[in-house]
Amino acid sequence: MVDPGVGTERALLYVEVQGQRLLVPDNGCWTTLIGDDPPTVIRLTEQRYWRPSISATFHGRDILAPVAGHLANGVDPRSLGPVVHEWVRWKEPAPVLAPRN
Repeated sequence: MVDPGVGTERALLYVEVQGQRLLVPDNGCWTTLIGDDPPTVIRLTEQRYWRPSISATFHGRDILAPVAGHLANGVDPRSLGPVVHEWVRWKEPAPVLAPRN
């Protein structure tokens, strides 16, 4: 996935939704999964779970991968940062009916 927001102030999130656990940028990419049960969303702010040096272009390597490793080793997701209740939502583009050429 190309992520044009990497290196910006855009948040990174831990999400539990529909029985899935995800680490994602706060760009709405996961919000189509929201069903009847509200998701648990945590903003990744605890830098102790990241690499010591953070590149402006490799947040997947420097933040998300180390956090995934800590989670796999049993770290409680609630220790990753605060629970949040607002995030970017995916805006499904509306279909456009165009005449055939």
